[in-house]
Amino acid sequence: MTKEEAWEKYGDIPLKFEHYYKFSFRFCGIGPQGESIEASIGSTHEDIYRFECTPETTITLKKDDPYWVRITTKEGLELFKYLDL
Repeated sequence: MTKEEAWEKYGDIPLKFEHYYKFSFRFCGIGPQGESIEASIGSTHEDIYRFECTPETTITLKKDDPYWVRITTKEGLELFKYLDL
């Protein structure tokens, strides 16, 4: 699966804030067939100061273009992985 295909299929699914660790905000959601969607925004101290986040914050792949994404099936099979540093 390409980035464009992943963004087309999963790009509008809301991902909820899960946690913050070392300059990255992690978000998670569930796809239409139970897929696990994980995404991170940030990666450097410059990036995180431009991003406001509360416990209620949600993002989407299309709107927020995270630097890291992993999509896996319910069984744990990796469907897609993306990293843009």
